[in-house]
Amino acid sequence: MSAHSIERGKITVKEADLHRLLDLYGVTDQGQRNALLEFARRLNNPQWWDKYRDVVDGWLRSYLILESIAERIRTYEVRFIPGLLQTPAYAEAVIRRHHYNDADVHRRVEVRMQRQRTVLGGRPPAYGQSWTTRR
Repeated sequence: MSAHSIERGKITVKEADLHRLLDLYGVTDQGQRNALLEFARRLNNPQWWDKYRDVVDGWLRSYLILESIAERIRTYEVRFIPGLLQTPAYAEAVIRRHHYNDADVHRRVEVRMQRQRTVLGGRPPAYGQSWTTRR
């Protein structure tokens, strides 16, 4: 096992290796251990975004796992409508700001729309923007 390869997302972590890493890092709380083990299982199992690996970075895959099990999602956006609430046309316009290849843009829009269907379909988490007002 190479911890460095695991940390960089180059290889998946096996459950036995994760137990050893949790022991090494001193994680003794059973709730935390169970949550991390479940997270690793989900990362290692096939997911809807696997077919988009060419446009979904490793950090986003981790985020999508967390988002898929979230009970509440809060977001703060200064410049754009949050991705979970974007229309296909709006998502395309936002994505085109940084990606110029039509095929790449199309696949990224597909990911965003599938993410909406997955997170907001079925039993969606509570969703809202956080802000504070002063009186």
